[in-house]
Amino acid sequence: MSYQMLIGGLSNREFLMEFNLSGPGFLAKNDDGKDIKRLWRIWNKCTMETADGDLCYEVQYWENDHGHDYVYAWPAGEIKSNYPTDMDAWEENYGDAWDAKYGTVGKIWNASGQATKRPFDDTPGKARKELKKQKITVKIREFDSEVDEEVDEEMDKEKDDADPFVAPPPRQMNQFEIRVPSFRADVPSAPMADENVEMSSSVAGGTARTECVSRGLQDEDVDVSDLLSPLARRPGASSPLGVNRHQTSSLGSPAQQSRLLSRSLLSDEVEDSEMNDLDSLKSNLTFQAAPTNTVSRNATTRSILAVSHASDSLTPEYSQNADQTMDDALQAVYEESQLEFAAARDAETGSESPSGQFDPSQRVIEENQFENYSQKLIDAHSESVEGLFLAALDLTDMPCDDCVTKRKEGSKCDYTDFISYLVVILLGMDALVLEHFVKGDLPKAEKRNAALQKTLRKLKNLGPKEKCLSIYAQYLVDKNGESPCTKVLLEVLGKAELYLQGRDEKDLQSGTFSVRVDSIIGKPWSLTESVAGKRKYIKDEARAEKCLAWIENVKHRLSSLPADQPLERPLAEVGYATTPIERLDQHARHSSSNYLMNLCEAICRVLYGHRYSIEQYVVFHNFHLTHAMYAEIVLSRIGLVYTTQGGGFSHHPAGISQPGANGVGKNYYTDLEERSFADSDFLELVESELRRKNELAELYKGLVTTAAEQEALVEDLRLLKRSIEQAMEEDAQQKERLKGMLKDTEPFMKLLQLVKEL
Repeated sequence: MSYQMLIGGLSNREFLMEFNLSGPGFLAKNDDGKDIKRLWRIWNKCTMETADGDLCYEVQYWENDHGHDYVYAWPAGEIKSNYPTDMDAWEENYGDAWDAKYGTVGKIWNASGQATKRPFDDTPGKARKELKKQKITVKIREFDSEVDEEVDEEMDKEKDDADPFVAPPPRQMNQFEIRVPSFRADVPSAPMADENVEMSSSVAGGTARTECVSRGLQDEDVDVSDLLSPLARRPGASSPLGVNRHQTSSLGSPAQQSRLLSRSLLSDEVEDSEMNDLDSLKSNLTFQAAPTNTVSRNATTRSILAVSHASDSLTPEYSQNADQTMDDALQAVYEESQLEFAAARDAETGSESPSGQFDPSQRVIEENQFENYSQKLIDAHSESVEGLFLAALDLTDMPCDDCVTKRKEGSKCDYTDFISYLVVILLGMDALVLEHFVKGDLPKAEKRNAALQKTLRKLKNLGPKEKCLSIYAQYLVDKNGESPCTKVLLEVLGKAELYLQGRDEKDLQSGTFSVRVDSIIGKPWSLTESVAGKRKYIKDEARAEKCLAWIENVKHRLSSLPADQPLERPLAEVGYATTPIERLDQHARHSSSNYLMNLCEAICRVLYGHRYSIEQYVVFHNFHLTHAMYAEIVLSRIGLVYTTQGGGFSHHPAGISQPGANGVGKNYYTDLEERSFADSDFLELVESELRRKNELAELYKGLVTTAAEQEALVEDLRLLKRSIEQAMEEDAQQKERLKGMLKDTEPFMKLLQLVKEL
């Protein structure tokens, strides 16, 4: 039950706290026709009827009631349950001062009788209780921050004109731990596209105020690149975009819709009992306060994995503000990465550009580097997915090293946070696919494992021109998924050298062989052109140099392997595609493809017919804008497909071919994210990773404890040794004293002996 009075009845602003809000002031309705309101002002605290009556709070909502600005007196328990963060802020700022002034005499609400009290049943609390029984979802729209800033400033100006009083800014709230309610936080359905509605936290689970803003955007796709304009600061926010999740949040920061790299661990179908089953999991996890105006697009109150790998803490976190922080940080880093890659972007079919390219001539080949890297990745994956991610980024001598180094040293996002955000890429991969991708035996395993075969077939089950942003992998194998043996590959490499041999001068042997290679797949090649030095796959000197470097690196890798044994990891290539089936078909036809891979396959076809060929797989469906760049980088490193280690055919830095991802409509990513984060297998992987990190944390704690105990024991032993040494030293001194005493008494003993004889 609440009571209301007109705002004109209030004059004392001593304890007024106002929150920065924007948007229209008319009421929004949920599906039941109930009003949805946002808390705008907390005027005072009071007691009902008498000085020792029940405590209430005088509050005012942003949305007016049919043209009237009412102030409501809410029972303390109910208003605190609906707006806990806001009420705690008021108590922190004014609680002590209010107690000092009214603690003994009380402050009776509306004692002057300036307005008639009456029950008010149509309240946000009532609406919340009704909404909790339903499953309602919200479609969230995203906007360019500059537009938001202009609209917010205009609305703020209108508000200031209507009410000249400017309340002092809300006090900055430090990070604090909060309890996550076990109930499902249902959210009202979205309004029409042309409406402007913002929702209160009373329908969002009661943990923080939330906003869902729609400013006239329609449902059709928009160019995602429009969403990536440079963002220096969120409108009205107190911290720049690069701020990480460990910094403070502001009560007045406006809404910024998450673009969902992170998401709730549980779908909105989960019942209360199922939520309670996870109490054991969340008991050891740290919860942080969310920014006051963020929206979680799932109807639950917990956000996905924010894995921490700091040296001082191995404890995983669920961070309620992970969605927004992650989105801001990744946006800034992604834009920075795009600028870095712009100079290096060069189609593989065009001329080689030195800009941004890895220079193989500057590289010193390490002994057994490929095998060492392979074992390092396999061992890391056996520990954790995050460990695999870190191991992959720690590898060196790869064309994309520069990008990794800049991420480690960059100022846009803390590197530890950056890793935490992108681990979701590997968690989004099928576990079986990832396991064999790491081992490098995906083609062989696919022939022998029905479950893996089914998964890979499903990933590749797409139309010829169907848009499905993906990462693919290609391997040189036989029909059983086995790599050619060392002896065969050395023969292929020798023929590749012969193929290159006649480029500078007329060489009949080279020209005769090369025309067979250049004609075996695709359009026939002219013998005259071949003898004259023209080659289908090596069109200029830059390609020739890269091809020779690749041959040298593969030979170096093969030098320590048995001659008649297939390679455990076949030569491979990893790439990104917007329409993967069409792109893989281009590779198969040697059109707009990787010339090193094409040359190798063509030579195999000439020498061995169809015994060896390039097998193609789709291994990952991207579900976030940044995956086109970062998933290709990470998976290229995990797959060891670069020419620099002799592991494959990839010679360009991964990540440079991502502009196509920016042209995909925002709804594409939204739909994929919804499906990905509703996938029980994905959620199981996330929880498994968290359990594994908890185990590592416990192990680390045990090791620290054991080390401390051992150190204490060593110290005790040192003290004991020192005591023994001191005792031995004192004993030696005592012996010397006794010897001296005996020597001193010797004359007396002789005298006694003489006396005795007499």
